[in-house]
Amino acid sequence: MMRVIIRQEFPLGRYHATPWRQSVFEERFGEWPPSPWRLLRALAARWFQYSRETDERDPAAIEQLLRSLGSSLPHFHLPAGVARGPAVRQYQPVGELAWSDPNAGSGAVKEAKRTLVPDQYRIVGTAPVFWLWEEVDLSPELLRLLRELLRRTLYFGRAESFCRLEPCEKWLEPNCVPSSDDNGAGIPVLAPIPGQDLRLDALLARSDQTPLENAPIPPGTAWVRYEYSEPDKRESRLPLVQAKFAPADYVQFAVGGHVFPPKERWIKVTERFRGRVLAKFEGSEERYRMLAGKDRTSSEIVSDHSHAYFILWPDEEDGYPTRLIVWRRAKPFDDTEIRALLESAQTRVFWEDSRRKPKDVERREDWAVRLVPLPMQTPLPHAFFGRAAVWRSATPFVPPWSRHRFRRNGKERKSESPEEICARLIEKIYGVRPDVEIEAEARWTKLHEPVSVRNQRRAESARTPLVRPGFFLRLRFAEPLQGPVIAGDSSHFGLGVFRREG
Repeated sequence: MMRVIIRQEFPLGRYHATPWRQSVFEERFGEWPPSPWRLLRALAARWFQYSRETDERDPAAIEQLLRSLGSSLPHFHLPAGVARGPAVRQYQPVGELAWSDPNAGSGAVKEAKRTLVPDQYRIVGTAPVFWLWEEVDLSPELLRLLRELLRRTLYFGRAESFCRLEPCEKWLEPNCVPSSDDNGAGIPVLAPIPGQDLRLDALLARSDQTPLENAPIPPGTAWVRYEYSEPDKRESRLPLVQAKFAPADYVQFAVGGHVFPPKERWIKVTERFRGRVLAKFEGSEERYRMLAGKDRTSSEIVSDHSHAYFILWPDEEDGYPTRLIVWRRAKPFDDTEIRALLESAQTRVFWEDSRRKPKDVERREDWAVRLVPLPMQTPLPHAFFGRAAVWRSATPFVPPWSRHRFRRNGKERKSESPEEICARLIEKIYGVRPDVEIEAEARWTKLHEPVSVRNQRRAESARTPLVRPGFFLRLRFAEPLQGPVIAGDSSHFGLGVFRREG
């Protein structure tokens, strides 16, 4: 008798599997912990590959191995923080055919109809799962066979659930064990019944074949309930290092999400992240002013643009937000500021309004982004920082909301055109005046609302949020200008950011 430990890793960080006889449309939580019955079926399937490759045709060894592993229930050491991931939806063809274009007279062809299928999974991460048997009767030959079968098992569950399996010698204390509670406490998992002879015919059969075809569960198996001692979720968060952070000119985060916000709503991400940072910041009043642009007890904004910018930077090809950049012209960020930034990135940032957010839990996760801190030495994007004579809008430029481009009679004020206002703002901030031209039509863009403006809007029972036309401009300077170039309304929240050419 010996201990058997199997180490299992999921390289993509996801485990795709559905409990026995459950529909992927109905079962949203997936199988967790992994099913012992599924492991035995995987090993049995890999034996056929092993026998072809090695010409070992005698099934006695694999039968003995499967019976030995199925004679007792494994315990598990599961990673912390495992959660249900947002469903990946993709179209799959169904058997029925239909015309590609039902309109009369069109050049249509018959093609398979498609249906939108949700792919449910568990977010496991890179931490391994350990299968633990305290006592198993395995000879050295059977242990060698187990190692060969595990090496050939490349997925576990559905085919997109890539995994690596290997024997391990390190014993860990189990945190998921079969339940001893007769009242049905724990998580049901399909497993062979200990003490009963393993039904090899059921193990090797397809689900639409005898003896599995009409059986609610495979013969010789039962739903075994496992109790999982999950750690406190607050403890599962990655702690920040205790050493002080060196001063940094900027802090960057990678942006990820199931659904990215449209560009006109990027400001909701920067607004909420900045508010979270200010709530967590515990530094001096001077540093708070350099983060927020105002004192803790005052709503008056500093006018020299020396406080921090929170900017979502778009990808050059598809325009999706790839990074969140926190940058400042004045002093570098100190340890207290960097800690507040990193701690604020540990939870999702929702970009949709709560009253418009879908009510069901599954869809709520779609309307949020994750912020992953990048190493401090990661350089700023090439087009954000540098010298150039030509700069183009990366995010919409919005003239200050208090400026009025048109008179009451509908005539345009030439001095209030977007080009003129942008040129004056750039001259005020950078000391040089560019030639400005509009490159794209204006789009309605959400602005940051100061507290005073929001209170006034609420007092007037105005439901329309603060939106103004945003313009995509091209700036041309007589001499190359050192960036970053940022100007306009809500510029400290990511609007009015320019990308250099060349």
